[in-house]
Amino acid sequence: MQGEWKDTADGVSKAFLDYYKMLLGSTSDNRTPVNKEVVQQGPVCLDHHKAILNAPYTADEVKKDLFSIPGIKAPGPDGFGSYFYKDAWHIVGDEVIAAILDMLQQGRILKEVNHTVITLIPKTKCPKDVSEFRPISCCNTIYKCITKVLCGRLRQVLPDLIMENQGGFVHGRYIVHNIMVVQDLVRHYGRKGVKPSCLMKIDLQKAYDTVVWQFLQEMLVLLDFPKQFVDMVMQCVTTPMFSLMLNGSMHGFLNPREFQFHPRCKGIGLTHLCFADDLIICSKGDYQSIYLLLQAFKLFSNTSGLKRVVDVSGFSRSMLPFKYLGVPICSKKISVAQCAHLVDKMITRIKIWSSRNLSYTARMQLVNSVLLSLHMYWAQIYVLPKGVLQDIVKICRAFLWSGHAFSHKPSNIAWDKVCSDKHTGGLGFRDVQKWNIAFMGKYVCALVKKQDNVWIRWINSVYLKDGDWWEYQPGSTASWYWKQVCNTKEQLKQFFTCADFENMPHYSVKQVYEKLLGDKPRVHWDKMVWNRLNVPKHRFICWLAVQSKLQTTDKLAKIGISQSASCLICGLDDETHQHLFFQCQYSKQIIIAVHQWIGFSIHGNLFQLVRKAGQSKASKFGKQVYFAAVGAAVYLIWRCRNTSFWDNSIPTVSQSMKDLNQMVKSRIQVVLPKHVSKRDSEWFTNL
Repeated sequence: MQGEWKDTADGVSKAFLDYYKMLLGSTSDNRTPVNKEVVQQGPVCLDHHKAILNAPYTADEVKKDLFSIPGIKAPGPDGFGSYFYKDAWHIVGDEVIAAILDMLQQGRILKEVNHTVITLIPKTKCPKDVSEFRPISCCNTIYKCITKVLCGRLRQVLPDLIMENQGGFVHGRYIVHNIMVVQDLVRHYGRKGVKPSCLMKIDLQKAYDTVVWQFLQEMLVLLDFPKQFVDMVMQCVTTPMFSLMLNGSMHGFLNPREFQFHPRCKGIGLTHLCFADDLIICSKGDYQSIYLLLQAFKLFSNTSGLKRVVDVSGFSRSMLPFKYLGVPICSKKISVAQCAHLVDKMITRIKIWSSRNLSYTARMQLVNSVLLSLHMYWAQIYVLPKGVLQDIVKICRAFLWSGHAFSHKPSNIAWDKVCSDKHTGGLGFRDVQKWNIAFMGKYVCALVKKQDNVWIRWINSVYLKDGDWWEYQPGSTASWYWKQVCNTKEQLKQFFTCADFENMPHYSVKQVYEKLLGDKPRVHWDKMVWNRLNVPKHRFICWLAVQSKLQTTDKLAKIGISQSASCLICGLDDETHQHLFFQCQYSKQIIIAVHQWIGFSIHGNLFQLVRKAGQSKASKFGKQVYFAAVGAAVYLIWRCRNTSFWDNSIPTVSQSMKDLNQMVKSRIQVVLPKHVSKRDSEWFTNL
């Protein structure tokens, strides 16, 4: 704290308390009042807005908002999360509604309700300063519900009051719109012979914690919000009591207090872009324009109490590229080097996972839900370089088949096949290149529909000038980013017409992606492999087995890894998939035992078993149980084969069937479908 090291429990506690007392207790004694004339030059609340805000609060409104709070959200200091209220609604519901309605109608909130615990999460691996912890507020559920009711009404009013150059807080406005405008804005930066221009990136210091509440109140009043609504909002933000959660216990009890345009922006009158508390301001690059811009920001700062993150060193001059909203802004095409940290993040994750000896199924889940998601934010803003996308594929492929970030081990199945849908024989992974195009297609569609947002207005002012977008071709002086959008349009033209986009109620990245993938024939075994009742780790082995892609000894012998192609269980014949699972005496006994246990009399290889079971007259649940049993049998036979090689031992058929019975029944009891007939339920219980 302020350069002084604290290493005792009391010292650490005091350091955090002092920091947050200073932060939450900041005031602005010399604050400039909000200029009424400036505010009222823009949109203000009209009668229909006031009717929405002043409408009587209802029990249905309260219940709907409370039930919309996820049950897993951390509870506040009273310990009651929303799951408690939902589960006990038949007991406490009427009293909860009455209490919330009373507070909303009276405009007063009990202090016990408006008590918040601040828990701290480190921003860095080894934090050494209190500012390196991210505060997370844990509010009481009743308070959350009150604020959700107020926000629900504000949500209907704000789109008319917030200007388009603020990219946050309004449904339908996206963070990428600001990035796209700024990316195009810097096109001529760094070149000789262009008009001088200025762009400033300003990060506001903990905007919510340091804003002066009197400024908020003045703004609401000058925007002509109803007095009762203003009073309720001020109750929510000015009356909370904060405690810090340190090492599992609460500490303290804190009371909160309170030109000329840029040469390319004149067409749409753009002076600044905001997303929440991230601010870009731009002007002509002459002294007078920059001076007026800084004076305007100083007035805003003095009025609101909001300051720049670094306020002592002044503005620093920097070069392109610079980071804005998490991505690089550059005047030249984004390079592989600028995207390197995306690949580094993947490698870092894999290094953590590599020591855990994960199964194929676990690795499949991590690739699909984590690794292929790390670059998604960038992929919805830029067409990523091919080299980056290829590196992402290489890393995902290596991790899936070897468990490491880098591997020369050959893949069992081609990556194109892996990226197919599960019903066409793949794992449902995303093809990163086609997914990138589908993401960028959203902006092609937005231009076709002539949506009303700051980026569309920018493009129309600078490039299209009310021309035909579908036939438009970019000129040689267009920015690299705009050329990417135009190139995406040309690729999508092979699959869509202009009318297709015009008739889309909502642009769906998934539907466009599926169109780019094209139609592929459906496999007949997908219901068996991806059956919900299957044990998860059995699914991947079954997926390989039905395609004859397991590394059996006959395959290993062909590529020189194994000296013998004989079956590792019986040793009587070459270990092909057909022999291993259906001709080996051990496997035959397992399959016969499974049929006797389930009560099915089906014979043949794995393909025939699946097809005949699907055509049988058994119930849907009966088929699912059968598929789960066959999947377990395939897994256990493969495990037995590996055990015979590594441990030189083979479990008996009765022991394997005992394991199979336990695996299948334990799994089904956990995920038993709700709509199972009494007859099926009794049949399963008696297995």
